[in-house]
Amino acid sequence: MLTGALAAEKEQIALRKAAEAGAWIGQRLTQAGLLIARDQYDEAEKIVNDLPRHPASASIFNVLGVIHARRGEWPPAIRNFMRVIELLPKEHEAYHSVAPLLAQSGDHEAYRALCSQIIRQFGNTSNPMVAERMAKDCLILPSRSNERDKVAKMVGTAVAAGPTHKFWDYIQFVKALADYRDGNFANADMVGHSGKLAPTIKGVETVDACLGRIYQSISQQGGSLLITADHGNAEMMVDPVTGGPHTAHTTNPVPFILVSEDAKKFSLKPDGSLRDISPTLLSLLGLAQPNQMTGGDLRQLLG
Repeated sequence: MLTGALAAEKEQIALRKAAEAGAWIGQRLTQAGLLIARDQYDEAEKIVNDLPRHPASASIFNVLGVIHARRGEWPPAIRNFMRVIELLPKEHEAYHSVAPLLAQSGDHEAYRALCSQIIRQFGNTSNPMVAERMAKDCLILPSRSNERDKVAKMVGTAVAAGPTHKFWDYIQFVKALADYRDGNFANADMVGHSGKLAPTIKGVETVDACLGRIYQSISQQGGSLLITADHGNAEMMVDPVTGGPHTAHTTNPVPFILVSEDAKKFSLKPDGSLRDISPTLLSLLGLAQPNQMTGGDLRQLLG
């Protein structure tokens, strides 16, 4: 009985001390808030920095980060947002705030370290909004080669939400940004998902103009250009069954176009598939095809 009473007393003392500490931290945070209201940002930051590590401090650090960012003061903005991440590592908002600041400041090493942290913390998220934001933050600058698949996974999680999602415009943007980083043109695909004909036509025209610029550059260097897609979308804008907008991918055959100085020497084999693209590229580069590849070079010499 005595042992139990002593244990209960110790627990009460610990709870009382915790309550007193919490009250003191609350008072100091209130004081920091008043200093911010008086534009005394350095003094407010000093107060929260001197406090024991506590999640409640994150709100003050976040406010200081926003204020400094709006004033174009990148180092103190970055410093305060990073403190929020330290205190609340599972909350995505501070990562979303500090990523563009690190990129803008030119500290690319710190930016890529943050992206690695984002991938570890949110790479498997099932929340489309979080996936969209975190992927976009990791695509401001080109991703590390060993992290591209992980960023692509977050993009896929966002895109899987579909065109009815309230943040679909943002999701379309991050998909386009990811495709841009990969050298893909997503216009016909992503705008095609809208089911709206006029924007889709504009998207296809934009792709056409971009391909024209790429062709001009490659032809000046004597290079070759291959144009294809992994599925259809924009070629079917009306659902043949319902008569309504068609917003999904299609399984129609896609074009495979070879543009090169010696293209007239070849014809392309009919009934090719996606597995034949890499072997064709390797052959163009004069490289041997690995045994693991089951496709083949789509080019065949004309007689």
